Amino acid sequence: CNEADALAAGRRVRDSGTSHWIVLDLAAGRTGAFQNITGLLEAIRALSSDGFIVLARTGDDLLHVQRALDAGAAAVILPAESVAERSGIRNVLRLKLIRDNITAAPVLIDLNGSRVSDIAFLMEMGFDGAIAEIPESLLAAEAVVCSAQSGRSAYVSHLPSQSTPGPLEIPPGASPTD
Repeated sequence: CNEADALAAGRRVRDSGTSHWIVLDLAAGRTGAFQNITGLLEAIRALSSDGFIVLARTGDDLLHVQRALDAGAAAVILPAESVAERSGIRNVLRLKLIRDNITAAPVLIDLNGSRVSDIAFLMEMGFDGAIAEIPESLLAAEAVVCSAQSGRSAYVSHLPSQSTPGPLEIPPGASPTD
């Protein structure tokens, strides 16, 4: 997929009256994902300038997240496969680095496949929202929603967390590209 393909697809969707929101996927290994950051950035710029609200699925690389936002993405989505797996959350420090340094735009987490306890933990880290397929079981769905709400409430309430490191900031004068 390239800039022209993304713009044409977006316009078809918008012209059908469906939506002006677009999700572009850079996450490695996903079907249909952009295989390079340059293609994603060109598509984001083109779609944003054409009036689309672009959400960029970027993985847990701070550089890719920042570049997607600089190109005009309205928010970024960190996909579940780069965040968590059945055995727990991966790359906590990378996630914390993203959360602590990306403050001008929403950072969302795709929680599909995550454990309920991981959902609370991620929301407690301060992510702005979550995307998840709600399980068919009403009780399981309630567990997912309550977990996300409790984690977000803990973050907003400034409750201390023993499981997350302190702020990880980029040194003054440096940038994510350094």
